[in-house]
Amino acid sequence: MTGRDRFHAIPGTYYVSECTSCGLWFQNPRPDANSIPDLYPLDYSPHQDPPASVLTDSDRWVLHHDFGYKHLAVAQTRPNAFRRWLGRWHANNDLQPRFVEGGLLVEIGSANGARLGRLRELGWMRLEGIEIAAAAAEEARHRGFTVHNAPVEEGIERYKDNSIDTIIASMLIEHLLNPFVVLERFAAKLKPGAELLFSTMVRDRIDARIWKTYWKSLELPRHMVWFRLDDVRRMLDRSFERVQIHHQAEPVDFTGSARLRAVEQKHVLDRVLMAIGDRALKYPVIALSLLGQTSRIVVRAVKR
Repeated sequence: MTGRDRFHAIPGTYYVSECTSCGLWFQNPRPDANSIPDLYPLDYSPHQDPPASVLTDSDRWVLHHDFGYKHLAVAQTRPNAFRRWLGRWHANNDLQPRFVEGGLLVEIGSANGARLGRLRELGWMRLEGIEIAAAAAEEARHRGFTVHNAPVEEGIERYKDNSIDTIIASMLIEHLLNPFVVLERFAAKLKPGAELLFSTMVRDRIDARIWKTYWKSLELPRHMVWFRLDDVRRMLDRSFERVQIHHQAEPVDFTGSARLRAVEQKHVLDRVLMAIGDRALKYPVIALSLLGQTSRIVVRAVKR
């Protein structure tokens, strides 16, 4: 499969190869490690502030009772079963870590520190990050966080083995040249029983199958690998247990892919999805996520 940078127009044609042994897809040839920061322009969207999230009473109740945030004040009234389920669904889809009193949380790919700021508001005190983009790392430092401006492979080695209570990585591992090795290094740095929480995308779901080279999450040349669900499980087998996988519901993965293809080809499906829009697609996409058919996933695992 071939493709180009349809988001930031970095020149070149990029190629996706498949390992003849394990079936993993990877970018080939791969960029030189020193040139990887150049693939992330200043307007790279994950480095911008995400939309503000508001905790509902049900969200706060779930965080207090199910995720260890005992310090959060909650209403005395217990939410009904549906609202409790919805609160858990929101927490899992938002990469909400279980609270560790006095624990060290490290966000890999911390961007401008927006997530670290939200976690600080929820009571985390020891928060650090690793970020390859210098401008984003500097902005996070201005927010008051210790953020190492380095590639993940170098930044994680600043921590001692068995020293970290929680690692979070949002849409990061697909950007790594060798994610299997890096996840083993994460395991080495986590304490036994500590939590690894990350999101990524998998290519064996409905949106990837429909749009192929126009799939929004192909995102050449920044993505280096494209997993199947079994590849993700295989990465975790050696060092992690109690693995949970939650499929996220992001309508933009469908409408965004449709827009990319519509620039070059005319398909009825693309026109229909663009006309419907993200808001109207919200609940159909939630249904697909509950059926395990959306490509974005959140993975929660515990170090053995």
